[in-house]
Amino acid sequence: MGRRPRALTPEASARDKFGAELRRYRVGCGLTQRELAAGIWLSQELVAKVEKGLRWASWYMATECDAVLGTGGVLAGLWPAVERQRLASDRRRRPVQPP
Repeated sequence: MGRRPRALTPEASARDKFGAELRRYRVGCGLTQRELAAGIWLSQELVAKVEKGLRWASWYMATECDAVLGTGGVLAGLWPAVERQRLASDRRRRPVQPP
């Protein structure tokens, strides 16, 4: 028997919202994290971390999850906000200076 799922906080950030929506659709389809991961050719650990808001989802992950879960593009629609948040939090990235 699996562990009780961690409570999610979708209001905290775009990354957390993406993870909460991913979990909601996955559970709604009756899939385990392992089954979803196998369907999108990623690891179960990555799926778990994205659902918990601990890792960034890629465009590939968003679109493949949409296809497997039949979301109609919901996750791909959330992904740009996740990517903006990722880029804003990347301290190594320096803003492009105009010429």
